[in-house]
Amino acid sequence: MVSLSTVLEKITYGFQSMTYPGDFNIVYDNSENNLECVEIQQTFVGKHWTELTLETLLEQKSALGFLTPEAFQFYLPAYLSIVIQEFDEVDVLPDNTVFYLTLPLEVDQLYQLNAIQDLPNDLQSAFDQSANEIKPMINQFLLEELSRSTQRVHNFIERVSGFNQQQGQAIRYYLEYLSENTDYFIRDQPKVAIDRYWFIFPL
Repeated sequence: MVSLSTVLEKITYGFQSMTYPGDFNIVYDNSENNLECVEIQQTFVGKHWTELTLETLLEQKSALGFLTPEAFQFYLPAYLSIVIQEFDEVDVLPDNTVFYLTLPLEVDQLYQLNAIQDLPNDLQSAFDQSANEIKPMINQFLLEELSRSTQRVHNFIERVSGFNQQQGQAIRYYLEYLSENTDYFIRDQPKVAIDRYWFIFPL
């Protein structure tokens, strides 16, 4: 079983050499038109991830979704270490961290939709509408889903591709710890995240 001390050691060791992303590379929008980006940028600017407190992360509980890939990689360890140390006080931060560390499930739906599209016409005709009417609808739905899913998958890959072996392993340890030591997640979402991507970093 993964221990708290092991996870903290892996996070500290893996992320100790991370480079601050820069004052204007913290959030994806520096135009001042996005008020949430403005607030997050003002909160994080000039701070090392080790300086972020529980109170700060609770105030910025949705920040992970607004960070640039470089800032996500730099500030993620603050979230990981505080979640496991202060688990009873961190509100939705376990959900948020696991969500952004999970390869989007929409990829599976695209495979299923493609399978539906490839059904023989005689099976498609079993639907209420004729096969000729259904085919364009499926094609349009596929394109819309592909557009949305491609962006989500792209965002995930951008965020995680910058992690080296030690950092990826630290994240794997974090997810294993949550899976083994808490009953917070109804469907064991940390294990899902591992099975979909982080298994590539062996313990």
